[in-house]
Amino acid sequence: MDLRKIDRLVHTKIMGWEESPYIAGYFREGAISLDLPHYSSSFAEAWPVVEKMKEARFSIRKRFIDELQREVTPEETKNRGNLIDAGWMIFFLTPKAICVAALKAVGVEVEEEE
Repeated sequence: MDLRKIDRLVHTKIMGWEESPYIAGYFREGAISLDLPHYSSSFAEAWPVVEKMKEARFSIRKRFIDELQREVTPEETKNRGNLIDAGWMIFFLTPKAICVAALKAVGVEVEEEE
């Protein structure tokens, strides 16, 4: 799945914006946004996603951490049936991993790249 598609999903499914049927933009609680943040390619843009996950109920927060652990574990480690220790996740963290984990935590299917 390309990064901008991930950004759109994060903007609508995680951050609470809705696509406008009238303009090329988004709206939420009376506000309008014409920009789509680059959540999946910028740590500065991805960090509000982490903050949003911190506000979610416990089961979603737990799923987010579990999914994040799966996302950042190197493929060769996963192929051996292991995941990296949660304490090591920060060393492998990427904006895309944050976004994909958040989407999966709320039940959004994310196409895997081949």
